[in-house]
Amino acid sequence: HKKLPLLIAVPTTAGTGSETTLAAVIVDAETRHKYAINDFPLIPRYAVLDQGHIKPSTIHHATTGMDALTHAVEAYIGNSTTPGTRKNARDAVQLIFENLDTAYTDGSNKEARRNMLRASYFAGCAFTKSYVLCTCSCPFSGRTITMFHMDLPMSVLPSLLFWNA
Repeated sequence: HKKLPLLIAVPTTAGTGSETTLAAVIVDAETRHKYAINDFPLIPRYAVLDQGHIKPSTIHHATTGMDALTHAVEAYIGNSTTPGTRKNARDAVQLIFENLDTAYTDGSNKEARRNMLRASYFAGCAFTKSYVLCTCSCPFSGRTITMFHMDLPMSVLPSLLFWNA
């Protein structure tokens, strides 16, 4: 095994939490198929959370915020949770609850964007360490990209809640 160089992540959305995860997605430019790879060395050592890299689009905040909420809820109810992952999940849910509406109605609100970015980070920490990637891994099965990543997890979460209860 070769040691990977220092990996620093700068998220450009406030929803996937990818700046904290062991997953990476490769998209075949020709076929538009997505392929996931997972390995612990892929977890970035540092994450730069700067709301200046997030688009001030209101619909963007609504969909990515719901993506972060999905990850936090899934992590909280998962079978491999710890006190730390549950705290990360609760912190994410609280930040989303307090900031999503403002980020949606006023996409230029820096504080709301900053807090949504933090919520995404906490949700990413929670679901990565809880080993629950069910909803976010759905679109990574080699299928052609036909919907935004954040739309699919929200649509399958009710079923996941039912089966994990």
